[in-house]
This record gives sequence, structure tokens and C-alpha cells, in this order.
Amino acid sequence: MIAVPADFAARLRNPEQRRWLDSLPELVERYMRRWGLRLDGDTMHGYSGLVVPVRVGDRAAVLKVS
Repeated sequence: MIAVPADFAARLRNPEQRRWLDSLPELVERYMRRWGLRLDGDTMHGYSGLVVPVRVGDRAAVLKVS
């Protein structure tokens, strides 16, 4: 399961944002299973979403969830 960076989580304060934040680890896991992705590094973030380094077969890629 992915770890949501603390500085990203700290930005999300209202109840709707917190619900979305709480759902992120499961959401990312679901997408990774669906598309056959493997985690390939620490989760990063932008202003409004997560960037998860993954591998697809032997290719590096990222999964962005926002």
C-alpha cells in the first residue's frame, strides 16, 4: 500500500478533501491491480494530486491520481 506524503495530507483540510485523502491508498491499489502496475519508488505529489512511480512490465511509468 502507498504512503501519502504528510505535507500533501496537511493541505487537505475540509471534510470532502479528507474523505478523498482517506480513500487514496485503496484507490491507487485498485488502479494498480486493474492495469498490472507494480510500485517502483516513493509516492510524490504535486499541488492537487499524487504521483506514484510504477513499472509496467520492464518499463518505468507513473500513475497520477488527482
